[in-house]
Amino acid sequence: MVKHFIKSILLGIPYCFRPRLTSYVHRSSSGRLASTRSGTLDVCLITSGLLKSNRDELFFFDFTVMGYPFHHLSLRKPALMTIYLDFDGTVVEHAYPANGSLNPRSLEVVRRLQDAGHNIVLNTYRADLNDGSLEEAFRFFAQHGHIILPITSHTPRKMNPPAWNWEETMRSSILYIDDICKGTPMVPNKTLLYGQMVDWIVLESWFSDQGII
Repeated sequence: MVKHFIKSILLGIPYCFRPRLTSYVHRSSSGRLASTRSGTLDVCLITSGLLKSNRDELFFFDFTVMGYPFHHLSLRKPALMTIYLDFDGTVVEHAYPANGSLNPRSLEVVRRLQDAGHNIVLNTYRADLNDGSLEEAFRFFAQHGHIILPITSHTPRKMNPPAWNWEETMRSSILYIDDICKGTPMVPNKTLLYGQMVDWIVLESWFSDQGII
């Protein structure tokens, strides 16, 4: 009962602990959370791996209160994002001007992003051309309407993505999913005997860890 009472208090407080706990949550220079004692309760804050944050706000961490463990407590969800989604080599294998074979898990993860409220915008070199290939990409999405919600917007021209950077992504609420984005996880094509495509299984794990989905 004590455990649930303490947890109910902590869940409603974004930066500090009450009652009789007034020390603010902070990050040490090493990137690990500091331990603090205040009032009559002993609070130990511990993280493993990267500290997950958005505008310096904690989302998930592990800690103990009076010996009770609390894991991956979410204090605040990341802001909704504009996600610029590439097509060839990302959603499908490269087969331009045709639509390549579907990249496994691509549409399922896109749907999870949509369900989380993020805005999906198609960002493809096909927008630079006037050969009907952009319309083919939208037709592909429409044909898979049983998996994803409609995607109807696109950039006027292809925007080259910056290198993968979680800190900047969280700060700007802008995310690029693109096979030419440096740092994007890649896997060999399944149908083609050459080339690579985005690894959506790894991306899904990243997005889940960051609280994006």
